[in-house]
Amino acid sequence: MEYDFSTVVGDVLPEFDSIVAALKRQVNPAKLTAAERQAIEKIASETDRYPVLQRLLSAGGDPTRFGWTEIFLAVAFGTIGDLEEAATGKSDLEAVDGHRRTAFLFSIQVGDIEKTRFLIEAGANTRAVGDDGETPLGYAIGQDNVQMLEWLLKQGFDPEEENELGETALFEAAEHGAVGCLKVLIEAGADIGKPRHSGATPIEVADNRQAIAMLLDAGAELNRLDRDQRATLLGYSVDEPPDCSLEDYRKYRLRAFGRFNPERVDNPFWTAMVHCGGAAALAEMKFSAEARALSKTRGSSPPEKPRKTWNDPRVKPKTEVDFDLGYPIWCYQRFGTSINRLPDGRYIEIAGEHEDFYDPNFCIFNDVIVHDGRGQCEIYAYPREVFPPTDFHTATLVSEFVYVIGNLGYPEERKPGFTPVYRLNIHSFAIEPVETGGDMPDWIHRHEARFDGRTTIRISGGLCAVLDNGKPDFIDNPNVFELDLATLKWSKKA
Repeated sequence: MEYDFSTVVGDVLPEFDSIVAALKRQVNPAKLTAAERQAIEKIASETDRYPVLQRLLSAGGDPTRFGWTEIFLAVAFGTIGDLEEAATGKSDLEAVDGHRRTAFLFSIQVGDIEKTRFLIEAGANTRAVGDDGETPLGYAIGQDNVQMLEWLLKQGFDPEEENELGETALFEAAEHGAVGCLKVLIEAGADIGKPRHSGATPIEVADNRQAIAMLLDAGAELNRLDRDQRATLLGYSVDEPPDCSLEDYRKYRLRAFGRFNPERVDNPFWTAMVHCGGAAALAEMKFSAEARALSKTRGSSPPEKPRKTWNDPRVKPKTEVDFDLGYPIWCYQRFGTSINRLPDGRYIEIAGEHEDFYDPNFCIFNDVIVHDGRGQCEIYAYPREVFPPTDFHTATLVSEFVYVIGNLGYPEERKPGFTPVYRLNIHSFAIEPVETGGDMPDWIHRHEARFDGRTTIRISGGLCAVLDNGKPDFIDNPNVFELDLATLKWSKKA
C-alpha cells in the first residue's frame, strides 16, 4: 500500500543536531549515504521523532529496522482503510516495535481514537504495556491528549493501574506537567496521594505551577513541596543573588527580632532575599565584591594585587568578607519551615533555619512571611520572648488560626517533657503561646499533624528530645497524640 508522507502525525519534537546536519546537506533525501541512513534510523527508533521518520521513509529508509510492520505504518501515516487492510493481512496485531509498543499502544500515542477503537475491536490486547510497563493511559498522558484520555476512561481503563515504576496515570500527569490530563484524572476521582515505589507522591514531582495548584486544590499536602517547587508556586527565583543596593545590604543584612507582636518589616534587603532565594553567603559574596570595587574606585585603599571580581554568583570569589558587620545574615533560604494556604489564596510560611550550626550564618528564625502567590510578600517579625526561634514544627490551619506545634530549636532552649504550642491569627498575624495540659508528645520535631475537621489535631511520627543519663539525645516518637482544641488537653492514643 502507498502512504502519503507529506503530512506526519504527532508533535513536532526538537530535532537532534546530527539529524538536521545530515538532512540539510542533501536537498534530495535520497542522496543520503548508507551510514547516514543507518545513523538516522537508529536515532529515530530511539526518539520517535516523526518528522525524521517521514524524511527517512521518503528517502527509502527501511521501517523494519526500528520494528515497524505494515500496521505501524498504517497507524502512523495511513488511513483507517489502510489499517483495516494491514490488520487483515499477515501483519501480527501484537508485534512490538523498538519501544515494546504494540500497534494498539502506538495508536494511543499517535492520538487517533478511530484507529485505537478499530484495533480494540479487531482483538488487540488492551492489557499490553510498553517500555517500563507504560500503560495505555500513560501513552495518552505523554501527549497530554485530553480527548484520548477521556475516551479511554469511558472504555473502562483503570486510572489506578501502575507502570513498572509504580506510577499511576495521575502521577505521570503531574510529573510531565500534562495539566489537561491531570484535570481530567482529578475530576474522575483518581488518588492524588498514591506514591510510586520510591515513596514520592504526585505533588512531590510536579514542577509546573498549574499542576501544583491543581493538586493543592484537590487536597494534596502543601508541605511536601521542596524549595524549588515552592519558588515556582510563589513566583520567586532560586539560588540567585539579591537585587538591592550595597547600602541596603549593609543597613539591613542582620537577622533581627521584632519589637512588636507583630512588627511589619518592609526593607529592601529582606524582600530581595525572598525574591531571589539565594543563600546568605551568596549575598555576602556579591556585596563584598561590590564594596571592594567601590573602595578601589574612590581610591580609599592602597594598590594591591589584582583579585577575582564578582562574576557568577554560584562560584565563590576569593574576596574579603564584611566580618565587622556581624552575623547571621537574614536569609529566606531555609529548612524546617511550614507553609499553609489561606482561604483568600495567599500562602503563609513560618520560621525555619538556615545552614548548619557550624556556619557563621546558621540561624533559626521566628518570623512569618505571607506570600500573595504572584511574587510579592509581607514579612512579620516578633519579639523573641513572644515567639522563640522555631524550626521543624507543624503548622495546622484551623478556622482563623494556625496552630504551631513542636520545635527543634537551639539546644539550650529545648525542654524535654514539654511540647511548645503557639497560635497565629491569620488576620492580624499576632501570635501567642497556648498553654496545654495532659499527656504531651514531648519536645517533638519532624512530625506530622492532621486536623480532623472538628476539634482535634493529631500528631504522629517525628523525633523527641530527651535526656539520657543527663545527656541530650533524640528518640523516635512511636505514639499518636491528640490535642483537643476545646479543652487544650493532650491525650496519647494506642
